[in-house]
Amino acid sequence: MSVIDTLDLPEVCFSCTPPHWWSALAPEDWTPDARWGLSDRVLEPLELLHDRRWAHARAGDPAAAIALAIAYDRGDTQPALLNAMMSALVANALLGSAAARLVLIHGLSRRWRLDPARYERALHGWQELDRELGIAAAGTEASGEAAVSAISNASN
Repeated sequence: MSVIDTLDLPEVCFSCTPPHWWSALAPEDWTPDARWGLSDRVLEPLELLHDRRWAHARAGDPAAAIALAIAYDRGDTQPALLNAMMSALVANALLGSAAARLVLIHGLSRRWRLDPARYERALHGWQELDRELGIAAAGTEASGEAAVSAISNASN
């Protein structure tokens, strides 16, 4: 039995290599083992950028990941570099960065228009998560406003 056999990876992980997982996995697919694979197989070994932001993006700095994605997400970017940038965005989005999630959704959406089958699962999964988190935030904001109103009314 190999190490891969003992890992808890979603089925889609076996149809593409780790550098391409950013384009195939929805947020709910990112098991702890898939996250480990992203880090161990994609982010940690790559020293392909001589840009100091790369180390920060790999270490969980969403601003660095976003800056790199904006700088390098264009048509003439080498596929390996693009996969690295998008993987760093995924890693930061999984850590809870709403900004990284937004930039990731934008990148997936642009690519989905050209190849819907390839990006469908990841795009819709991230969009749904973004909607759910937005609704939860709106609910928290509304309950906060209700609390402020109740305190204000009680003091009058």
